[in-house]
Amino acid sequence: MTLDELLLEWSYRTKKGYPKIDNPSDIIILKNLLERLNLPAENIIDELEDEKTYSNKDGEPGISGMEDSETDTAVSPDDNRIQIVSVKDIISLLDRVKDDNEALLKIKKLIINRPSESNWKSNLSKYANITDKTIDSSNAPKDMLNILSNNDDLPAFSSYLNNPKNFSDLSQNGNLIDELIDMDISQDSLVKLFDFSGTESSRGVGKGEMALALFFDDIKMAAAGGGDLTWNGQSLEVKGTAARLGGRDRKFPNFNKSDLGILAARYDKSDTSLPSLIPNIATEPDIDLEELLNAVIDFGKIAYPGGDPQKYFTTDILDNPLAMRAALAKNMAASYIAKYNVDHFIIWNTISTSAKGKGFGNYTHFPVSKMDEMIDSGIIRFGNNHIDNLDPSLSKNAPYN
Repeated sequence: MTLDELLLEWSYRTKKGYPKIDNPSDIIILKNLLERLNLPAENIIDELEDEKTYSNKDGEPGISGMEDSETDTAVSPDDNRIQIVSVKDIISLLDRVKDDNEALLKIKKLIINRPSESNWKSNLSKYANITDKTIDSSNAPKDMLNILSNNDDLPAFSSYLNNPKNFSDLSQNGNLIDELIDMDISQDSLVKLFDFSGTESSRGVGKGEMALALFFDDIKMAAAGGGDLTWNGQSLEVKGTAARLGGRDRKFPNFNKSDLGILAARYDKSDTSLPSLIPNIATEPDIDLEELLNAVIDFGKIAYPGGDPQKYFTTDILDNPLAMRAALAKNMAASYIAKYNVDHFIIWNTISTSAKGKGFGNYTHFPVSKMDEMIDSGIIRFGNNHIDNLDPSLSKNAPYN
């Protein structure tokens, strides 16, 4: 990366479009860029802070060469002079690269994509609620723009926005890539956009979330801390392959002191997998099934506070591993739905072909009222709930894959 490119990248990532030495957030952005380039960030920043700054039109200090301009001009990084460039100037330069196919392709891309680029950031914020603050790990509008422009797909995308699809019109099952391929955007762009993810504060923004907001007119990114997406006033939760309805490696507290733990110790059961532990206790000759049922219900209340263990756990399933596995999954899902106020799920295959995946983009979506039915039918499957892993991930072998 040249110095000019570094300055432009730094400017693009700042809130005002130009960096200020006295703005701590701008300095943090520069520090991250320099560290990514393996440059001595601290030394460079110290030297910059010693440099003379100018005052822009608002009287705020900034960096020479990054002044605000009210005219249609460009700033030359070499001498900081404001230049006005005409179409005639550009035409006169084309002869210099007439035999340079790579350069001509770059110029062609710039001309084709520029009309869509000019309002890209504001339009993306308006209709999808995707901004440069959507994720912390990268600049989402810029990265999504680059994916489309690199494949010459910006004009087709702009045309698509005149009559975009609605999520409401999707069938319950299908393939997201196939649903959008008729918009004349390349499959490469579609796959990369659906594969795009990041983090926002401590929350992961999963694969597919931003792409769904980008392509479907009735979907937007939810406000920070408000779940994944909003769809016609509903909360739409997006879950990809191997996602969880809870936390990784979440353990049950003080299991040995719980009623279920005491029963396990009484009958010398050391299973940590609940779908096998509970049936193994239930088959003991002298077991009191009502006592066991109450212990399982108490366990379910503590492990999944928003669930409904009285509904899902009954004496007739205590000795049935498959039925117990389904009941545990339903109780876990009910707790998650209540905690995050989820209205609707879309669960999809996020294993890309580059990772030797099959069926990338296959999906199923359904209201939360259908979750129990989806689990009973096997369309939605989770791993076994364990004492030391209360929230198992979605199975990679579920039928929607």
